[in-house]
Amino acid sequence: MLFASPTFLFVFLPLCLAAYFASPSTPAKNAVLLAASLVFYAWGEPVFVVLMAAMTLVNYAAALAIDARDGAARKTALALAVAINLSTLTVFKYVGLIAVSAGLPDPQIPCRWGFPSSPSTACPT
Repeated sequence: MLFASPTFLFVFLPLCLAAYFASPSTPAKNAVLLAASLVFYAWGEPVFVVLMAAMTLVNYAAALAIDARDGAARKTALALAVAINLSTLTVFKYVGLIAVSAGLPDPQIPCRWGFPSSPSTACPT
């Protein structure tokens, strides 16, 4: 589903906005946004919803680890989180280009246009 498609503009977006504004509390609104994000992403490629959920959990755990530490341990946790995110991005966006450039067969990863980052970068406040 594209942002400019009639399905998005006249069905998905109004339903999401209605659910969001009907939600009574901030946690409920956040749950609506998370669910809408997963549905929107699954509409394009359902297989990668599991990847996005896993990366969301990894980033949430990283945010908790960064918050719980001080000094060098905090920097190490941040560096590890960035390395995990960049590694995932590299695999799903650039592995085909790297393989073809090295003379290897294209691994045919279906999602090479980018990695979702909006729900994955949410941190607890």
